[in-house]
Amino acid sequence: MLCHNRSIFPLGNKPLCRMQDCNVERDGLAIAIGTSIFRVLQITRPKIVSLGNIPGSDIYRHLQQYRDARRVPGFLILAFEAPINFANTTWLR
Repeated sequence: MLCHNRSIFPLGNKPLCRMQDCNVERDGLAIAIGTSIFRVLQITRPKIVSLGNIPGSDIYRHLQQYRDARRVPGFLILAFEAPINFANTTWLR
């Protein structure tokens, strides 16, 4: 595979980059694409948690992480830990 920016200098036939540089660029691109795919999958399947009220306050926290949090009688309070967008609307139904 040829390096994308090879050219000829006026003073000789030296490439602007070496093949090792192109491999680094290709590896970086692969990492970026992999990270993007992982992030999209993370957004499309958001974590949903139940919230409870901390007694004596207006604060609501994750029931499993905060032992002091109590469920509000007659209500189910959920938090979606991802932005709501077109990619995860079917998951949220």
